Amino acid sequence: MKYESVFVPVDPASAVNDIQFEKDFTTLPHSSYEWERIYATFVAAGDVEGARTHVQDLFRNQKMIQVGNLSRSELNQARYLAVSLITVVTRVAINHGADELKCYQASDEFIQFLDTCKDPAVISARAFASAEIMIQAVHDAKQISENNLYFKRCREYIFNHLGEKITVSSLAEICGLTPNYLSSLVNQLSGKTITDYILEQRIQVAKRLLLDEKNSIVEIAVFLGFSSQSYFISCFRKQTGETPRRWKMHHNAETGIKLY
Repeated sequence: MKYESVFVPVDPASAVNDIQFEKDFTTLPHSSYEWERIYATFVAAGDVEGARTHVQDLFRNQKMIQVGNLSRSELNQARYLAVSLITVVTRVAINHGADELKCYQASDEFIQFLDTCKDPAVISARAFASAEIMIQAVHDAKQISENNLYFKRCREYIFNHLGEKITVSSLAEICGLTPNYLSSLVNQLSGKTITDYILEQRIQVAKRLLLDEKNSIVEIAVFLGFSSQSYFISCFRKQTGETPRRWKMHHNAETGIKLY
């Protein structure tokens, strides 16, 4: 799809603060600082269309020629810039409410892609596509009311106790709500039942753990609180359409993500 819309300047009042941006990212790719700061603002706002238009402006005005030389190899140059972009976007997206698992999953899958891709243009396009996944995650977080303290408390507890037995009653007690009200709230904000939401989070973590060859399927099943390996495999297949072993074969890469 081709986008012809012209670049619209970001409202200075909503822009990412220069001082905070410099503090968070002491090492930046050698592209235009102003371009990158504004792009980070679109990430923080969860504005997919704005970010996409900003990228179109970059290429339309050939601003990429201003990028510093990070390598004599065109391929390595593209890789280094792409990794820098993904690092910045991941940090900004998570800091502005995006689901950590979605962001890390998008980042991990992009890094795996870099191992095999030899086309600088494809690398650049894929990097911005991966960035859009994270920007969309920021948008989704804002849409489901990231300021809802009950849902945030519920989500944080689930994320920090994925290996334990989590019941609707225990979550309701932690949030200070009745089980029925909490169930209704989670369904309204996430579109899922609490049980399905917990399972989705466990499978997302399982995917990241499967990327490390040192983590066996049975270890991951135990670590994430599944009652048996067979039950874990069944749940994983239902969520992804593949068994953990098959998924692992398709995403085989050493990432350093350890169980303990």
